[in-house]
Amino acid sequence: MCQRLALFISLSGPYSRTPESRLSELIRGGLTTIVGILGTDGVTRSLSSLLQKTKGLERDGLTTWMWTGSYRIPIVTLTGSLQQDLLLIDKVIGAGELALSDHRSSWPSKSDLVQLLSDARVAGMLSGKLGVIHFHLGSAPTKIDLLWQILNETTIPIQHMYLTHMSSRGDDLIEEARKWIKAGGMCDFTADVNIINENATVNTLNKFRAEKLPLKQITVSSDAYGPTSPQYSPQSPASLPRTLHDDDLNDNGDLMD
Repeated sequence: MCQRLALFISLSGPYSRTPESRLSELIRGGLTTIVGILGTDGVTRSLSSLLQKTKGLERDGLTTWMWTGSYRIPIVTLTGSLQQDLLLIDKVIGAGELALSDHRSSWPSKSDLVQLLSDARVAGMLSGKLGVIHFHLGSAPTKIDLLWQILNETTIPIQHMYLTHMSSRGDDLIEEARKWIKAGGMCDFTADVNIINENATVNTLNKFRAEKLPLKQITVSSDAYGPTSPQYSPQSPASLPRTLHDDDLNDNGDLMD
C-alpha cells in the first residue's frame, strides 16, 4: 500500500515552497531595487502580503515595486481589477509574471491577452505609469507566437509587453529575443546559475553586443527566490552581480560602457 501511495507523492508541494526574501541577502547580492511577484503560487501567497513586504523593504532603504497577478488568468488582484491596481496602488507597475508557453501557464487565448494589455495600457495612461504586462516564457514550441499575432493584428504598442527568461530557454527563444529587440521590444534575461555552470545569459549578451543590438532594451534580473529546478535551491540575489561581472562578458570592455 505504501509503495502504491508513493506514486502520487512528489517533492513539490509545501516541501518546495521558496522562502521570502531577506534584507541581508539582497544587500549581499548588491541589489538596491527589487520588484516582487507571486509567480507560480497565486493560491497560498497573497498580493496584500507582497505589498506589505515591499513597504517593509523600502523602509529598510531599498527601492521596491511589485507586479499584480501571477502566472495564471484570471489574474489575482488587490482591488478587484488590473486597472484599479495600477491606478490606485503606487507600488504596482503592471501585471505579471504571466506565464506563456509553460506547463504552469493557464494557456491564455489571444483575446485574453488583448484584454489584459488594453487594460494595462489605459490604466497606465490614467496613472502616469507605462502599464506593462510582464510575461514569463517557458520552453514550449509556441514561444511568443501569440504576442507576435497581437502586434500584427492590433494597435497595442510593443512597449506594453515585457518578456523574461528569454536567454535561458534554448536557442529558439534566444532567436525570438533577437527579433523582439529589433522590433523595438524589451527583453529580460535571467542571471546565470553558478551552481550548474550555466552561462547562457553571458553568451547571449556577448552575441547581441557583437551584433550591435541596443542593449538598453535588455535587462538582466536575478530571479531571486525563484526555484532554478527541483534539484536546486532557489536562485540567489548574488547571481545578478556575478553574471554582470563575468570575465567572459567584460573581455571587450565593461558591459555598461
